[in-house]
Amino acid sequence: MKQILVYTILLIISSCDGQTKEQIKSPVGKTTLSNNKKIESRINFSDQKYQVNGFSVSDDLTGNLYPSYSYLAKNTGALSVNFIGKDKQEQSYWNVNNAEGYFSQKGNPYEMANNSKKIKEILESRKERYYLVANLLDWKYMEKFNEATEEYEVNKNAIDSVYLYEKNRWVFIKAVKESEVPENSLKFYEKLVLNYYKK
Repeated sequence: MKQILVYTILLIISSCDGQTKEQIKSPVGKTTLSNNKKIESRINFSDQKYQVNGFSVSDDLTGNLYPSYSYLAKNTGALSVNFIGKDKQEQSYWNVNNAEGYFSQKGNPYEMANNSKKIKEILESRKERYYLVANLLDWKYMEKFNEATEEYEVNKNAIDSVYLYEKNRWVFIKAVKESEVPENSLKFYEKLVLNYYKK
């Protein structure tokens, strides 16, 4: 009788363990990692297909420049992957007025800001100095999409999903109303990342 009871308990424990492993391996949609409660993106934002339009140094109209690439497609939505310097020195590297930064080289600043090959080379050589932050506006929030111009209107209830690249995966860090994303997105993304790491 004792053997049957012990065997039953072991069977229950092993079946519970199997469920946990199965939950971790599940590739469908957003995957919750049971050991640390993080949610992974169903999209690999690092995939080369999202870099098809190239890298550029975007200006958020406040003079805060940072490298990024973006992608837009039906059924996916609009996404951008932003390279946010981990410290002030790295952030200032992309400042147009930095005498030792990226724009200190000879050339037209506009052309330099869109020199995808050069920007990508620099980022690959300094990748440990950046947070990679992806911003996704899901297709369901986009209205009146014009395929010829790729222009669209954003639904008033639109939500941006923000992800951080951490330990070779894209982890969800926050959902933000599109209307609440400020023009100064460098500081906004930096704050989201720092708040995430404080948890």
